Amino acid sequence: MNTDQIIETIQPNTEISQPIDTRDELTYPDGIYQNIFNVCFLHYINIFAGFYYENPIGGILGIMLFSSSVNYWRYPMINSSRRYIDIIIACIAVSYHIYLSFFTQNRLLCTGLLLLGISMYPFNIWLYNQQYITYSAICHCLVHIFIIMGATLTYRDYYFTAICASNNV
Repeated sequence: MNTDQIIETIQPNTEISQPIDTRDELTYPDGIYQNIFNVCFLHYINIFAGFYYENPIGGILGIMLFSSSVNYWRYPMINSSRRYIDIIIACIAVSYHIYLSFFTQNRLLCTGLLLLGISMYPFNIWLYNQQYITYSAICHCLVHIFIIMGATLTYRDYYFTAICASNNV
């Protein structure tokens, strides 16, 4: 072994020792993130239900959440302002819906679906960190689906409770 070979084995691999730049990295690979993008269009159900069941705040939050989600998931970069805006709007919308669901007549169903949706998010992150990318994307889709279901049923419960109260039923 000559000295050049010894020096090569001692020097660190510069590719590994460099910090990873995630600014240009997609959250999910191409072909997978499009599924989450498509699920975002289910928010139309929530938007329609918000206005139909006379909950304009819910309808407006639905529009905001739909807009920020579609804007982010059209090309989801890990470190982008679009991601952080989407997360902030999602936290506000979900908090509002959880609060409303606590006062429904059908509390178990409404709150249960919302909490199930919220619980999918840490599970989604865990699966992603374990490199189960496809299953992680499915869990993220379930986050959207369960939140939409819980919010829609919450609006419906408030609407029918108001109708029953006005008709003295």
